[in-house]
Amino acid sequence: MGHELIEDPFVFSDVLDGSQPWRSTAVARYFGRLRDRADLPHLSFQSLRRFMETYGQSLGFSLAQVAMRAGHDQAVAARHYIGDIPDSDRSLAEAISKLLDHGL
Repeated sequence: MGHELIEDPFVFSDVLDGSQPWRSTAVARYFGRLRDRADLPHLSFQSLRRFMETYGQSLGFSLAQVAMRAGHDQAVAARHYIGDIPDSDRSLAEAISKLLDHGL
């Protein structure tokens, strides 16, 4: 009953070998349903992406790394996300990190 995965499969795929990602329209629908069930109407998919990029940089990952993870061109990401998080924001990033570490 086992299926062979390709070398670097997509996590979210309807294809057994993981070779094809979900379509973006499907992801948007799934996200919208989950957001509505969680009663978080103010949360957008873009805000999660922005959080990931800003948080990744606060952890010391380069703009190139977080841009690639988000599927952005580095030049586009540079216009939208700051490279250095000011010290005043570091405490917020650390607090969020602690929440994530505790599985909340």
